[in-house]
Amino acid sequence: MLPFRCLYKSVRLFVALRLFPFGLVSLASVTLLNAVATPKAQSVPPANSQTPMTDARIALNPILAEVQRAMPAQLPLVLAKLNGLSARPASGSRGGDTKPTAAEALQIAHNPAFAKAYDHDPENTLVLLRYINSKVR
Repeated sequence: MLPFRCLYKSVRLFVALRLFPFGLVSLASVTLLNAVATPKAQSVPPANSQTPMTDARIALNPILAEVQRAMPAQLPLVLAKLNGLSARPASGSRGGDTKPTAAEALQIAHNPAFAKAYDHDPENTLVLLRYINSKVR
């Protein structure tokens, strides 16, 4: 609405003064100033851009840094999966197929996001970890 208001004021000034050259200069200057001074809408970041929280998670979790390096297109999916695993109610059962190897246990211990997800859903966290290891290494 702002550009229309400035144009309207400029035309009113032109008619009121009845001076064609001055009115034309006034109209051009107001239009030019309006184009320069009108604040532009904030650009929306792309959907796959990283937020500061994502950057912190990558810094704290070496596995996520490897995912970002080796398969950056998969990083949003991995983060979403970790969020989903961490949001589930904590599961107390850790037997059978949910037993990590020594290397996987070390990875879980050194990656807080995976440790939290493992506390909530050990079986699916190991599936995700094994998928990442097969793609990254």
